[in-house]
Amino acid sequence: MKRLFVTLAFLAFVVKSFAQDLCGTPAITNIENVKKLNSPRNRTSKSFYILKVYFHVIRSTSGAGGVSTSDVTSAYSRLNSDFNSHGIYFSWDGIIDPIDNDTYYNNIPTTNIFYENNHTNGIDIYLYPADPNYSTPIIGLANGVGMSSEFYIVGRVSGIPACTTSTISHEMGHVLNLWHTHHGTYDEGGNDNPCVVRGATITSGGNTNSPIFTMNPNGTVRIGVRARNACGWGPYTYLNGGITNDNGQTPINSPGNNIVNIPLPEDGEYEITLWNNNRLIRTVKTTQSSYDVDLNNLPPDLYIIKVAKDGKRIYQLKIFSR
Repeated sequence: MKRLFVTLAFLAFVVKSFAQDLCGTPAITNIENVKKLNSPRNRTSKSFYILKVYFHVIRSTSGAGGVSTSDVTSAYSRLNSDFNSHGIYFSWDGIIDPIDNDTYYNNIPTTNIFYENNHTNGIDIYLYPADPNYSTPIIGLANGVGMSSEFYIVGRVSGIPACTTSTISHEMGHVLNLWHTHHGTYDEGGNDNPCVVRGATITSGGNTNSPIFTMNPNGTVRIGVRARNACGWGPYTYLNGGITNDNGQTPINSPGNNIVNIPLPEDGEYEITLWNNNRLIRTVKTTQSSYDVDLNNLPPDLYIIKVAKDGKRIYQLKIFSR
């Protein structure tokens, strides 16, 4: 496809119009052009740019459906509203190009649309219906990051046609060399990558695995917990403390209570081994989400519980039984 030949200073602003997991724009591996655009030699506070845009509205073959004229006008206004303060202006001749084609209208958008009535002297914006006849996981996609000058918008955001929201500015940002933060080219003053910034809260329930208890003969206990989000499990956080009964005694390792719960949060087979003085006492393999190691009827001593998965040791616990 065409490349927009215009030199822009790298934009130091954020268009966080919608969650980045709703944007289907692919990343590119070569960031040299982005680095060049971010060079101080390319920066000037006195520069401004006027970019020509073309609007295409996808409708059925009969000419029915598609976003309204007022929605297109609102989309154009949104672009200028979001970009003008950064020295970027958009020019539109007011003509809407209808693409009346049932194949495009009734099916999930693809990059094939970018070959329809494409222009070599501006940015082509393809607007799919706000209420399409299909379900799609994304509402916007640009044809690469700074690689070509076209993108599409489909569906709604919070009940509003997506093309009239800052979603359109988000995709326009990709055309102008702006990447998602988690692609690592620019600090947006935050990070939209849920694996980096949102994390997970350690609470009881489905978001955490069972705590790890390491009980010592002096009555102290070490508790380890970790959290999980869509990116996987985080590292363990440990807290040291002590537990006593109403009489000030430490009941942790009293007879009958020598059962240690081992959390096994991930799917698959685990191997749990019990050791004493470098001697293997017991081996158990399980696919359960947790397993109770019974230390009752064993002589008072220091025992080690080792947990392994796929041949690799995950962690081990030192337990004093008495």
